[in-house]
Amino acid sequence: MPATASDLFVPVSLAADAAGGVWATSGSTWTHIDAAGDVDRQFSYEPFEPPWVIGAVDVVTPTQLIAGRTWSDGGYFGDLVLIDTVTLTTTELSHTEQAVGDLVVTGREVVFVSYKQGETDTFVLRAANLDDGSVRDVVSVRGDGATASIADDPAGNVYVATREAVYSLSPDAEAVETLVTYVSPAPQVVASSSGTLAWVAMPGAQEETSYVIDGGSSRAREIIEAQAGCDTSRLMIGRPNAEVSLGALCNPSSMAWLSDGRLVVSVGSEGGAPIVVVAPPDL
Repeated sequence: MPATASDLFVPVSLAADAAGGVWATSGSTWTHIDAAGDVDRQFSYEPFEPPWVIGAVDVVTPTQLIAGRTWSDGGYFGDLVLIDTVTLTTTELSHTEQAVGDLVVTGREVVFVSYKQGETDTFVLRAANLDDGSVRDVVSVRGDGATASIADDPAGNVYVATREAVYSLSPDAEAVETLVTYVSPAPQVVASSSGTLAWVAMPGAQEETSYVIDGGSSRAREIIEAQAGCDTSRLMIGRPNAEVSLGALCNPSSMAWLSDGRLVVSVGSEGGAPIVVVAPPDL
C-alpha cells in the first residue's frame, strides 16, 4: 500500500474539493493543496473572535467553504457560516439554538450534527438548505454529538460514526443500518465516490495490511513509522466484513477521499503531523 507524505507538520482538519485537491485548516491557518500535492494557497484568517469556536469545515464551491461555529461561553448555540476564500468574508446561513458538530455538504444541503450541551446519549442530524438557510430535522441518533463524525456518498447515503458504531442512513433517512459496532473513542468516517468507507476503530482480529512509504522527508517518514502498531484507534478502509486495517496510521486527526483510489490523512501530533496520501489495495 503506497503512501506519500507532505511536510505540513501540524494536525489539520481536511475537506476535499471536487477537483482532487483538499483544504487543510488548523486554527487561523487555511491551506489549499491542489491535485498534484502542491500548496497553491495559504493564508491566516480568524473570522470569529472567542468565545466562538469553529468546528467542522466542508467545501461548497472552489472558492466557498461552509463552517460550523458554536458559542461556548455560558450557553451553547451555533451557526452555519459561509466563508468566501477570495474576499475572506463570512455570511451566516443558518442559526440553531444548539451546538453545531460535524457537517457535510450533500447536494444543495448541509447535513450537520446538532446537540445539547452535556447530553451524550443522543443528538439530531439536521439539514440546512444552501439557497435559503431553512433547516429541517433529519433523524435522531444514539451517541455523543460532540464527538460524532458524518459523511455522505454520491447516492445520497449519509454515514454517522459515534463511539459505539458506524451507521448508514438512506437518502430519505427511513432506513438506518448499523455497519460496525464499538468503533473508537475518537470516531471518524469518510466515504469515497463509490461508497468505500474509511473509519477508525479499536484494534481487532483483522490482519494488518503491509505498506510502503513512498516519498516525503525523512522526518515525515519517521513520524509515520512511529505511529505503527498502536493499541488505540487504527485506520480501517473498505466496507464492513470486507475491510483492511492499516495500523501504520494510528489516531488520525482527519481524513478525506480525493478519489476512489486516494485517501488523504492527517496523522501525528503537535510535535509532528504530516499529511499522508494513502493508495489502498483492491478490496
